[in-house]
Amino acid sequence: MKTVSQEVIDAVWEEALSMAPEQAEARMQKVLEAQPGICSYLLFLDEDLLPPEEQGMIMMIGYCIITCMERVGAPLRVVEPEDIEELEQQNLAFLETLDEGAEADFSTAVAGMLQTYSQAPLLRTLLETLMEGYEEDPENAPENTGMIFLHLKTIIDTLDR
Repeated sequence: MKTVSQEVIDAVWEEALSMAPEQAEARMQKVLEAQPGICSYLLFLDEDLLPPEEQGMIMMIGYCIITCMERVGAPLRVVEPEDIEELEQQNLAFLETLDEGAEADFSTAVAGMLQTYSQAPLLRTLLETLMEGYEEDPENAPENTGMIFLHLKTIIDTLDR
C-alpha cells in the first residue's frame, strides 16, 4: 500500500475533530460495516484500556487510521480477527524483546521504527496524538499509553498488509 502522506493525515484528523456528533456517528457506522473485525477490536480496547470518561478515544483514532488508509488508493481489504491476532502477537513479541521498564530502549526502538516503517507519517501522528500534553515529560504519560500505541499500530499493520 502507498504511504499515507502527512497532508492526508492532517486533513483526516482535522475533519474528525470538527465533525458534529451526528456526522461522526454516521461515518463511524460506515466504518463498522466496512471493517467489523477492526471495529470490534477497537471497541474492546476502548472498554478494556480506558476509563469510562475517556472511552471513544481509541475508536476515534481507529476511525482516523482507517479513513487515512482508504484515501491513498485501492479499497481496503476486509481485515479478519485472525489477521489482527497474528500481527498483535508479532507486535507483543517485539515489545517483549525490550527490557521491561527501560523507557530509553522503547524510545530508541520507536525512533528506529519510524525511520523504516512503511506508514511512518501515520505512526508518528499516532504517537504524537497519544503523547499530547506529555511531550516534555513522557514518563508521566498514562501507564497504558504504550499498549494503546501497540494495539493501534497493529491496526495500521493489518491494513498495510
